[in-house]
Order: sequence, then structure tokens, then C-alpha cells
Amino acid sequence: LETPLCLKGSPIPKCGENFRVNPGTVSGFKQAGFNVAALANNHIFDYGIKGLEETLNALDAAKIFRHGAGTTYEEATKALCLEANDIKISFLNFAEGEFSRIRSNQWGAAPIDLLSNQAAIEKAKAENDILIVSVHAGNEFQHFPSPWIQSIFRKYVDFGADVVVGHHPHIPQGIEHYKNSIIIYSLGDFMFEYLEDPGTCVTFALDIQFSEKGINSIVIHPIRKNKDAKMIFLRDKEKVGFVNHINRISEPLENPIELEQLWEQGVIRRFEKFYVDKLRRNICFVNSIGRQTEFAAGFLYNMFDCPSHRQALKTAFRLLHQGKFEKNKTIQKYLTYLYLTLEILGQHDSLEPYRRIESLSQKIIRHLRKRLNL
Repeated sequence: LETPLCLKGSPIPKCGENFRVNPGTVSGFKQAGFNVAALANNHIFDYGIKGLEETLNALDAAKIFRHGAGTTYEEATKALCLEANDIKISFLNFAEGEFSRIRSNQWGAAPIDLLSNQAAIEKAKAENDILIVSVHAGNEFQHFPSPWIQSIFRKYVDFGADVVVGHHPHIPQGIEHYKNSIIIYSLGDFMFEYLEDPGTCVTFALDIQFSEKGINSIVIHPIRKNKDAKMIFLRDKEKVGFVNHINRISEPLENPIELEQLWEQGVIRRFEKFYVDKLRRNICFVNSIGRQTEFAAGFLYNMFDCPSHRQALKTAFRLLHQGKFEKNKTIQKYLTYLYLTLEILGQHDSLEPYRRIESLSQKIIRHLRKRLNL
């Protein structure tokens, strides 16, 4: 559930849009048959404490079970445990969270943190037959997960998850059978604002049949999202075509070298179309704290604080230095923005910029955290 259900609260300072919908929308969830809401994502705290509190109350009143966010760290990270046909099923939900990530013992979304996540997964698996872990993380509009995301999702299986379900990239990604479990790296968008990228228009639902011993069967149900918000199940040739697409983008998940190459190609496209323009527009903020918008501050903070963004930037800067961008004449322009950032922040040593991203990130994060009162 990637939005607060609220009329109260004020939008928090951040980059990107602040989502919210009328709490009455919850009746539509019930009519559609949803009975569990996963709340760990980067928008659930968009309207602050009051907005999240109203969301939790609306779900509770509608008797929709929830997990992944809450009023305390313990509530946000607690497993949801249900029973169906004498099978005990538990749910956990984690997110990179960005501006919605719970900090200290305040309100917000349960974070990706391998140490605490491992303890929660092992406990939930020991007390139940089936464990489903949903994760809101990754890089938007990428057809393949980063090697870093794959390592995180696989570790959740190593810890005990039977199913790991990914959200956030807006488009479907591949499915991997790992050990005796299944990993869905991204389902794509469901009921979400219509985006012009054609990859966001087709998503899929999964029908997974369980026994107390694990997964019995998996069926894909491809769905097309129209501009009028209608959801239509694909059939015949369209359905076969989509299933073939999922099979094709799933194959590289078994080959680390191929996945790395595809990830690098995706990063190059994303860097040219998105990151470099944002660096150019917001870099002056670093040199003039207090004289730029909250959006500029939030963007730079999030670009270096969010692990998936940081992984993409590290990869892009490495590829730039290795001369792997197709448009080589533009490399110097890209590097100019990076070197300007480093110079402003006093990073004058001779190391390649991509090797300095971690220290650069921490400096920017500390600088902007005060500005944003995080």
C-alpha cells in the first residue's frame, strides 16, 4: 500500500511527490478481496505521524491486516501471522524507505537491515509453516535487479523465507527459483498513476499454492493497466507473449556475469536520462546551503543516502572511468559535475571519484540531514 490513507497531516519535506488518498478508499480494497496490506515503502510517511496514524486506524477499522510500518520500531518490524486451512503463514515487510524509513524509535517503515532482518525472519519461520517477505527496494524502470539487490533477496531466502516479493521499480522484473524458494524481483505497478513508460502498463499477479511443507505451484496472471484505471487480464497471445518476456528476463538471474553486464547497460541509460540532469540542476545547492529549495536538498540527500541510488551512481562513475559509455564525447561533461561536487566538499585527493563515493556520500548525508531535520 504505497500511499497514506489520510486527510490529516502535513506533507513532509522530501524530493518527489507526497502521496495520499481518502481513507474511504479502503472500502474498495475490501470489495476487491484484499485482506493484508504491506506498508513498508518510500511513501507511507508522506504526511507524517498524523497521516500514518490515520492510515493505521483506517485499515484496522476495515479489518485489513497490516505490517511493515507502525508507531514504534517493534510494531513496524513485527511479523504478521495468519492461518489458512491449518497452514500457519507469516508475513514480513522491509523497505529502503527513503524519507519514510523509520529512524530511532519514531514512526515509519521497517528498514532493510540484514542483521535485524535475519533475526525477524528466523523467528517468524521457526514459529510458522510459510514465510512471505515483501521488499520495497531497487532501481526504478530497470528490467533487471542490481547484483546488490539480488544478494539481499537471496539472503532473505538463506535466512528462511519461502517467498520474497519485490516492489518499487515500476516495471516487472524476473523470477528466480533459489534453493526451495521463489524470488519475484518486481511485480511492477498495479493500481498506480498511469506512467507513459510502456513497461509500466503491464504487471502481473501471482497465484501461489502452499502446503505446510512449502510451495506447491505458481501461476502468473498478467494484467494490463489502462489510462482509465481499468485492470484487464491478458489472454491468448498477449498472455503467452508476456510470460515469454518474464522467462527471458529471468534467465540472466542464474548467470552473475550476464546479470552484471545487463545491470551496467541499464545504469548507463538511467544515468544519461536521469542522474546527470539531476546532478547538474542541484549541484549548486551543495555550494550554497540555505539558498536552494527543499526539493534540491532532498534530492541530493536521497541520491546518496538510498542504497540503490548509491549503487547505481558508483557503477556509473566506474563505467565512465573505464570508457564504457557509448557517447564518449559526453564523458567529460558528466565528470565535470562529479568533480565539482568533490571540489566543493574538499575531496582533493587523487583517487578516482567512484572509489570516493562512500566518503562523499557520508559527507553530503551529514550536511543535508541537518537541513532537512532528519
